[in-house]
Amino acid sequence: MVVFFPHVNRQEIPAVRFVAAWKVWFERYNPKGSWREAAMPRCNRATGLQAQLDGDRCFSVDVLCRFLVTPPYRNTMHATSPFMAANQRALDRVDRVLNPATGMQVQGARPTYEAIGAWDELGEAERVALERDVRALLETDVEVDDNGEAIVQAEVEGPATAGADVPAEHTCPQLFAAQTGDRRVDIVQKLVAWIHEEPFQAHYRQRPVGRPIVGWDSRLRGYFWPDPQTGYKEVHQQMVPIQNGLSRLARKIEAGQRWTVDEEQQLIDLAHQLFRWGGVPQNQVTKRADGRIGNFPSGQLPALPLQEIAEKQIKADGLTEDQVKKAVDRWLRPEGWETKVQPGRERGIDIEAHRGGQRWIIEAKGSGSRPQMRVNYFLAVLGTILHRMDDPRARYSIALPDMPQFRRLWEGLPGLARARTTLSAIFVDQEGRVQHVTV
Repeated sequence: MVVFFPHVNRQEIPAVRFVAAWKVWFERYNPKGSWREAAMPRCNRATGLQAQLDGDRCFSVDVLCRFLVTPPYRNTMHATSPFMAANQRALDRVDRVLNPATGMQVQGARPTYEAIGAWDELGEAERVALERDVRALLETDVEVDDNGEAIVQAEVEGPATAGADVPAEHTCPQLFAAQTGDRRVDIVQKLVAWIHEEPFQAHYRQRPVGRPIVGWDSRLRGYFWPDPQTGYKEVHQQMVPIQNGLSRLARKIEAGQRWTVDEEQQLIDLAHQLFRWGGVPQNQVTKRADGRIGNFPSGQLPALPLQEIAEKQIKADGLTEDQVKKAVDRWLRPEGWETKVQPGRERGIDIEAHRGGQRWIIEAKGSGSRPQMRVNYFLAVLGTILHRMDDPRARYSIALPDMPQFRRLWEGLPGLARARTTLSAIFVDQEGRVQHVTV
């Protein structure tokens, strides 16, 4: 599942990244609200990002979107009706929600059960990494001036802030005037000595953090990014895998060896991790079939093996969503149904089948790896299929792995609800056998 930005040139992001930003926005701008249940005002306005921040509209879907898109589109309005229409799987419309900036009731949005279910499906480490990336994005691009007003760094103009006084003997002309020994070594030695001796005052949002410190060891102990709660030890843990990956690739170059296709993609992935850590995420960069590496529209990208990774993480007794879809597709076709199946988590109806004048809409989910995840999946697929019910002549079903928990959840659904919606369930066992359970 992705979140699509119709006012940006074909840009989309994983829905779980949007949910991570949603969670961080609530923690920062509405800590008393429940990010899973509460709505956020849309507050879309045809003004620049700075004007939105000046208008106390940080807590809004529009500002959240502006931070998630690439910088050239941050002064574009995003939380529009076309945006909501394009992201019905990820966001529900809310007619009335309090706008903290005005105290008035305005239109808003909240994540769907399906989007939150995708977030819950992630491992703890993945969720922490996504939230960290969003916080880094905020810390990089927004500062606060002496009056507490937000400043968008990309829009600040004027002379650079003067740095600390540099001893005369350590200025660039003096450093490059060295004539004895290895000039480069001498320059580095002088720089190292100067940094070691010079007092350093850490700042966060243009305000001092702690007292001035002296020495390399003190600088390391006092280092943090993107906020004072994330120190050198935590950053080191984040950077070691990136450093190790880059070192492996560098050693192949030093040995005169060529990278494989997989190693080229590893380099791109490592670069993305590094940019996200620094709070400056880039567009999706990949290698195309013709060998070119760059930013290409999603329609030209080769599919990454994300589904294969997900399948390896699922227990042996489980089924992926695609396996459920394939089994239902194989079951329908011999009965004369013509089917259209959406692969992976592409937008649209999972399975749409036609036979004569009949139409059958089916939404599917995989097994998940934990009981709570399966509850979320069940709620998500119910919400999705109910949202699809716009054709009174069509049949509507949900397709799930044949597991005791899913059976209990289905049986626990009130019979009146099933009868009035004419909703049915399709269960797929481990061998691909299908059972259709009607009202």
